[in-house]
Amino acid sequence: MRVVSPRGPGSGPGEAADDGRAFDPFTVNDSGVWHAGVDREGQPKPPQWVCSRLDVQALTRDQDGAGWGYLLAFADPLGKPKQWAMPARMLSGDGGEYRAALLNLGLRIAPSPSARNLLTQYIQSRQPGEFASCTDRIGWHGRAFVLPHETIGDDAERIVFQSGKPDGEHLSRASRRCRVA
Repeated sequence: MRVVSPRGPGSGPGEAADDGRAFDPFTVNDSGVWHAGVDREGQPKPPQWVCSRLDVQALTRDQDGAGWGYLLAFADPLGKPKQWAMPARMLSGDGGEYRAALLNLGLRIAPSPSARNLLTQYIQSRQPGEFASCTDRIGWHGRAFVLPHETIGDDAERIVFQSGKPDGEHLSRASRRCRVA
């Protein structure tokens, strides 16, 4: 079991971990994303399962420095790896749109309202340290050819396709023709 989110022993909410970083209430391991909350008296509550393993690999933005988002990676229930460049605007409102998209791709999400809110908090609070350019256009971008599920070629920066619809509905007939290998 590999834990991604380090926390210092004895660190409570708002306290710094041993390495100087602020306490992170989220832990990610092979069984999923977990939230370690506290009750009204400040006592630790049992960890709450939020969703199956979900890694935020990079922050994304368009070539104009806007259109920010998150590059999410996880495996569906059959173990098939999935990646989605989710626009950050989908986290506005109640988040139902992005959760529906993730569920459709195979991410398992706890059904409680608190878990749904924690999923939004988890994604928004990640600081992956890596950035990627995103585009909503399939085709050549510099020396890289961008497809919905992969980028072919070389470029100085990672380029990914970002759309509000991760399941292929966003593709026009013309862009589907570009998908041939």
